[in-house]
Amino acid sequence: MRLRALVRKPEASQARALARLGIELVAGDLAQPETFPAAVAGSDVIIHAATDTTLTDKKVAQTVAVDATRELYEQAARSGVKRFIFISSLAVYGGMEGVLSESVQPQPWGEIYGDLKIAAERSLLELSQKPGFPELTILRFPSVYGPNQSRWTLEPLKQARQNRLMIPGTGQFPFAYLYEEGMIEVMTAAVTSSHFGIYNIVEGGATYLEFMRSYADMVGTKVKFIPAPMLMMVAFFSELKAALTGQHALVNRKVIRRMLDFKPGTSTPMDKARDELGWSPRLTLAEGMARIKEQIFSSANVQSSHEEI
Repeated sequence: MRLRALVRKPEASQARALARLGIELVAGDLAQPETFPAAVAGSDVIIHAATDTTLTDKKVAQTVAVDATRELYEQAARSGVKRFIFISSLAVYGGMEGVLSESVQPQPWGEIYGDLKIAAERSLLELSQKPGFPELTILRFPSVYGPNQSRWTLEPLKQARQNRLMIPGTGQFPFAYLYEEGMIEVMTAAVTSSHFGIYNIVEGGATYLEFMRSYADMVGTKVKFIPAPMLMMVAFFSELKAALTGQHALVNRKVIRRMLDFKPGTSTPMDKARDELGWSPRLTLAEGMARIKEQIFSSANVQSSHEEI
C-alpha cells in the first residue's frame, strides 16, 4: 500500500516522522490549490483532516476550511479517486438538542469551528451528487484525547501540573470523547468498508468537569472554576475585539450561554457507525485515562514526558 501526505513543511519534525514511517511527502498547502494535483494523482482514497486551527482571520478560515475542501474534492474527481473521506466534527450539532442522529440536519448558530464544518459538509454533499465524483464519507469526531494529543491531553495535563486547570462555570455540560486509537480504527474502517455516508463517532460521554478532573487527579491537584459572569465578560471583550479588527470572535456570549444553560437529554447515537463500518467503542473513560497515565508517567518516560507537557 502506498501512502502519501500533503505537508506544508517537509523539513518539520512532524513531517519527518511521517517519512520515517514510509509515507511519501508532497509539499503543498490547502491555501495553494495548485499543489493538489501532485498530492492526489494516482490515489484511490483521500482522507482530508486538515483545517485552519487559528480561526481568527475570516478570509483564511473560509479559504482553508471550506473553499480548499471543495477544490480538493473536485481535484479528486478529476484524478479518478474512488473515495473521499472528510474528517468533520460533532461540533456541527453545537446549537442543537435532542437525539442528534446522522439524519438530523445541522444548522449554523454562531460557533465558528462548527459553522465552518457545516459549510464544508454542505459543499461536499452537493458535489457528491454529480456524476464522476468519489464516494463521500463524512466522519464526525468528538474531542480526541490520548498521550499524543495536545489540546485534550497534553495541554490540560500541563495546566493541571501547574495547578491552573480552569473549568468554565460548573463544568456540568456534556463532553463527548474518543481515544486516539479509536480515531485510527474508524478511519481505517471507513477506507475498507463497502458503505459510505455520514457517521457520528462517539466512544463515550461525560461532563466536562468529569473529563478534566481526571487530569487533575493524575497529578494530585484540583480544578479551578471560572464564574459565569467572568466568562461573559471575556466573551464580550472577544466580540468587541473582533468587531474592531474584522476577525472572528473565538469566544462569544451566545456560545457561553449555550454551554452554561445546556439541558440534559441530548444524545448522539453511533448505531450507524457500528452497523455499517463495524466500529464500536473499546475503552471507557477510566481505561483511556489509565493508558495515558501509564504511557506518560511510566518510569522510563517520566522525564521526557514531563518536559513535553
